[in-house]
Amino acid sequence: MNSRVEGLVNFIDKSMTAHFAVKNMENLLVENDYTELKLEEEFKLNGKKFYVKIDDTALLAINIGDKKLEDGFKIIGSHTDSPTFRIKRNPVMKSAGNIILNTEVYGGPILYTWMDRLLSAAGRISFLKKEKL
Repeated sequence: MNSRVEGLVNFIDKSMTAHFAVKNMENLLVENDYTELKLEEEFKLNGKKFYVKIDDTALLAINIGDKKLEDGFKIIGSHTDSPTFRIKRNPVMKSAGNIILNTEVYGGPILYTWMDRLLSAAGRISFLKKEKL
């Protein structure tokens, strides 16, 4: 398999949710000498390669080239969310002696393509502790 294709397949396999995708992209950028800029801080542009994360689900990478801005620039965009099933609050249900997780459809999946694949749970869990999320 072509190394670029193999790299993309590996990235997709490791990026089960938007949070994982952003973390994996961040790791690739850091490996290639990008510096994180934090939205809550003043940007200090000491270099040419930067990235910004937003809520750990969006990422903007910036590479300042050597040409003048008047010579043009490139913007490439993408998104990290994808169709999935989200686990609902209080999800545990019992039916015919089986334990089932109650889920809801997120996005616009082509449902028949989900019938012959193994599913797993991935993501992050939010909870309240002392009235804080």
